[in-house]
Amino acid sequence: MIHPSFCYTSPDKIFVTSIFYFILLATQSFSLDPKFKACEPKSCGKGPEISFPFYLSGKQESFCGYPSFELSCNDKQELPLLGISGEDYVIKNISYLTRSLQVVNSRVFRDPSCPSPMHNLTLHRTPFSVSPSHINFSILYNCSDHLSEDLKTYPLICSGNTNLRPCGVFQREVLGNERNLASCQKQVDVPVSASGNSDVDLVSRMSYVEILKRGFVLNWNAHSCFRCNSSGGRCGTVDKEFICLCPDGPNIHGTCRNEGINWRVKIA
Repeated sequence: MIHPSFCYTSPDKIFVTSIFYFILLATQSFSLDPKFKACEPKSCGKGPEISFPFYLSGKQESFCGYPSFELSCNDKQELPLLGISGEDYVIKNISYLTRSLQVVNSRVFRDPSCPSPMHNLTLHRTPFSVSPSHINFSILYNCSDHLSEDLKTYPLICSGNTNLRPCGVFQREVLGNERNLASCQKQVDVPVSASGNSDVDLVSRMSYVEILKRGFVLNWNAHSCFRCNSSGGRCGTVDKEFICLCPDGPNIHGTCRNEGINWRVKIA
């Protein structure tokens, strides 16, 4: 008589096999490429997560982004800062999909009762551009008392520096050949987010501080990280050139996929 045979696996063997696979997975996770680990997204505590093309000085390595995209943290507010044209701008939001970020002059946070920007925004030779959806708010410092009333739209009486006697006006370009503008010691143009006539009318009815708190949107131009991210990688640079940082090492082809297989799927 033929006796049926049964496949029997002892509990000890199952336990040993489970331990083996656990060790294998743990070994793979702990052997992640150092550059891949270094470029993990970070934040300043508040605000958006920072990743390529940006990098946070002191929290991420410089190869995690481009030099022009270096950010720092405002320790007091725990918010990321972008330095441009002698001014620091607090980053409120970032859209990596549309490659845009909303920024507000940091003076609004340091002196919320009466911020006074002192530098024009100059984006020449930077990867940034101001979104078309904006209007210019001009601040005129230390002007003659003979300015026409139309130019005194926002007298900044809160300013601690009474010698500068600042005042604010919208869209200085419509002022034409106002002769007395030449008497102003300093003129600073500040972009303010606004799209459409209704939005412009709304902003024009805001207080001076509310206008500056509104901030504006910057667009940037840099290599897209979508393909690398989609394959389980993180973007970075080598000698300022784009590279895809993969869990098992950098890949110059911009993706971590190997014959259409995602690295993360392979070890799952």
